[in-house]
Amino acid sequence: MDGSSNKTVCGAGVVLEGPGDLLIKQALQFSFKATNDQAEYEAILAGLNLANDLGAREVTCKSDSQLVVGQIKGEFEVKEPLLQRYYHTVRNVTAKFDTVTVKQYHGRKTSVSMHSHAWHPRKNKAITDRSSKCD
Repeated sequence: MDGSSNKTVCGAGVVLEGPGDLLIKQALQFSFKATNDQAEYEAILAGLNLANDLGAREVTCKSDSQLVVGQIKGEFEVKEPLLQRYYHTVRNVTAKFDTVTVKQYHGRKTSVSMHSHAWHPRKNKAITDRSSKCD
């Protein structure tokens, strides 16, 4: 997963990998101004929600943000009130899975991924669109 923010556009990207050749790419544009850390949390939440919608029970999230990964893993304190809300939202979503692993991705800054193991699609479960456009 990767989040990005600048003065004109803010957004995030999610790549969900499943068994076999399953590959879902999702680009998000936010209708609000976001810091890079907020964008990283938004990307993680979008990936986790998508994996949950598809019935995944075990997921590995990869992000290039050392801060956000460290916060989610409990290695870094979450001091900023807005990031605390994101952190608690991520913790609530991760409770829906049997296993969640969060890793810092040391690849190209623009690379994003979320890998799902033990894929058990639920019947009649739709993929929801979480993208929005910035004004």
